[in-house]
Amino acid sequence: MIPPYELENLLRAAQQVNEFASKNAHIFEILRRAIEEAARAAEVLAEEEREKQQITPFVENDLCLAPSMPAELVEEIHRRHKDGQSVVEYVSGWYHADNWRALSDMVDPWEKNNYYKSRMHIIREALWTHQQGRYTASIATLIPQIEGLVWDWAFGDDAVEQVLRKERERKKKRKQRTASDDDGEFGLSDYETNLVTAVVGMLPATSLTRGEWTCMRSFVNFCNSLLYQPYRASTDHARLIDSTELSRHAFAHGTALAIGTEANSLRLFFALDVLSLIRE
Repeated sequence: MIPPYELENLLRAAQQVNEFASKNAHIFEILRRAIEEAARAAEVLAEEEREKQQITPFVENDLCLAPSMPAELVEEIHRRHKDGQSVVEYVSGWYHADNWRALSDMVDPWEKNNYYKSRMHIIREALWTHQQGRYTASIATLIPQIEGLVWDWAFGDDAVEQVLRKERERKKKRKQRTASDDDGEFGLSDYETNLVTAVVGMLPATSLTRGEWTCMRSFVNFCNSLLYQPYRASTDHARLIDSTELSRHAFAHGTALAIGTEANSLRLFFALDVLSLIRE
């Protein structure tokens, strides 16, 4: 049994704690909110790290994480990347099997996407040429479809004004010119951003699941690091003339003559599979 004087001391101490808490309630509330915000920030950072780990094997092999890829293929890609084994060759073999059955299965659902319907005859042609091993033809057919689909979404979602504003900003940055460069030439543009990834960044966050956004992030990396990489004919034509790099600008300007590989053609199909996540 607690002695009366001890009980009195405990009651007095409890009263003092209550008085302190009442006087400093706002401080405790600030601390509570700060702890909650820190926990949320830590959760976001942890999720970003998980997402980075998920797409790293794809980014380092210039591939998009296509949403239709089966789990066993994704797991094998991660395993091979970790063990230093060839990823691109394995992925090509996976999709090449059974007369490109897995690739056809990936393309077929695009028929139901309203943004793809008007382009499916072109995509089907690219699929046929790919299956025949005419990879340069399939690449030349597919490259413009990525930007075209982005514009389809912009017009279909009444986002044209936003897109045009971003396009004006992009062109303004591209036209940052200097009086002369190292070669003594005038008027060379810098490709600082590209329209495709700028428009993808306009998608509402709630329009995709977290897993779908992971695929979209791999697509943005693919565009920025490979497909829409900067190109200057004066300095890059000779360097890239026999390159197999999938550079849209180099190819469109008559460079990258060795671009027609099975892997590059597949890369574009994977990119289109990611864009098929954009739905009405």
